[in-house]
Amino acid sequence: MLTRETKSRMFTISERTHEMMQTINVQFYNARGVDEAMLNRVVSLLDPPYCHCEVEFMDNLACAIYWGGKVHMKNRTFNPANYDCIQLQCPRHDYERALTLARQKSLEGEVFNLRQMLGSKLSILRANTEGTFCSKLCAELLVAARLLPVDANVEQMTPSSLFHRLSSCQESAPLSSDVIVALDFAS
Repeated sequence: MLTRETKSRMFTISERTHEMMQTINVQFYNARGVDEAMLNRVVSLLDPPYCHCEVEFMDNLACAIYWGGKVHMKNRTFNPANYDCIQLQCPRHDYERALTLARQKSLEGEVFNLRQMLGSKLSILRANTEGTFCSKLCAELLVAARLLPVDANVEQMTPSSLFHRLSSCQESAPLSSDVIVALDFAS
């Protein structure tokens, strides 16, 4: 039987657990307009509807890579008319691991690799080459945050396949937002 003190203790632990959770947003760009760049249109035609994605940490700090560029981090906002967002929760230490990896890739200047990006859909182009592309970068950060399994095939992730994978994970999650924490009665 739960006493008033035990219920209070459970509520306090649940509150603390919620406080320790951090939010990572994955922003997916939908090339809806006719004014889109050619690469955006090609990517969204090969695997609709998304052609780009970025990971957004707290305080609007986003980690991204664009064609011809390097992994970078910058403060920015995302226009909901062009971006669809999936919001994910993870423990603070997993969040920090992902943020550290994002900063490391940015400092190292990891470059965009068109061959790897095309190889995500065309297996003949897959090779162990350096560099990355947007959805591979996002997937690697989500693996670091333990929001994707370590055996996720990040080399084959397109923006749309990553969106669908994350969406299906959210749909299969429990409907309740409550966190259940076991109590240790040994003390």
